[in-house]
Amino acid sequence: EIALARARLELKQYPEAWKNLEAAKTLKDRDPEVYVYRGVYYHLQEKENQAIKELEKAMSLDEHHAYAHYYAGQVYLRLGNAARAVDMFKIFLNAAPDAPEAPKAKLLIDALC
Repeated sequence: EIALARARLELKQYPEAWKNLEAAKTLKDRDPEVYVYRGVYYHLQEKENQAIKELEKAMSLDEHHAYAHYYAGQVYLRLGNAARAVDMFKIFLNAAPDAPEAPKAKLLIDALC
């Protein structure tokens, strides 16, 4: 369900993605991936307060989840909290230095510091 939701988010099929995310939550409510992509969903809908709640839930389930921190950084950036965004991007880079998003995270840190 999560893989399907991710694909649908990329295709901007938001209602269908949400259905997959709801199904994934029912099946695996302790899986941080569920909450990461629920957070992404809300972020894409520009509902940043809801996004950060979902991402914080993911981080509470797995404090080292790289993408929970990456997307939290994106949300904090949109909320105008540059210091918190930098913190999130640094944690992401420590957890996943070779991730495809690492160069972007580094650029954002440099730009915000």
